[in-house]
Amino acid sequence: MSKDNRPGAGPPPEADVEDIARALDDALPYPMQLDASRLRFIAGQLAERLQIARRPAHPLWQPEPPCEPGPPPEDPAALEQER
Repeated sequence: MSKDNRPGAGPPPEADVEDIARALDDALPYPMQLDASRLRFIAGQLAERLQIARRPAHPLWQPEPPCEPGPPPEDPAALEQER
């Protein structure tokens, strides 16, 4: 059984530094923010010390649903006429 509990699925894909940085950013508490360079540094240090695999079924690795289209942009000429 794989680490994400799928029988016969094989080992989960190994996480690279960008994957680890993304997971760290996602796992941080809301008020705590680290810039991308610090996240990559921490991720690189972890990658040197650990073998880390992604859980493909986790919501973090799922494609995001497409955004709903916003309202159409206003016609600049119409804005000028309102003034």
